[in-house]
Amino acid sequence: MSAQDNIIRICYSDDPDFWSEWKAELAAIGTIMIQDRPDIGFYVANCEYHVSNTFAPAWSKMQVPIVGSDDTILLKDLIYNFVYDAGPIHAIDNMDTVNQNCYDV
Repeated sequence: MSAQDNIIRICYSDDPDFWSEWKAELAAIGTIMIQDRPDIGFYVANCEYHVSNTFAPAWSKMQVPIVGSDDTILLKDLIYNFVYDAGPIHAIDNMDTVNQNCYDV
């Protein structure tokens, strides 16, 4: 998912402090979900878009940090790992910096 969905969100605030807190809380909730249900895949990119599997940068360009590792992973590889039980299935981006490949289409 995107840390800041640009279609279905209700809030359209331009306040950077609001969005900073929003993204930090989203990452924190994701971490709790992973702890409670490690069997469920989780991916959050710090990039504003709507659907991950149809947004080319999210699918194949944005490396997102693997939770509990110094490595990164692409969404397509994370999904492969989830489906085939082949490796890491949890990735949460740095919420302080927009992903460097966010708009690299």
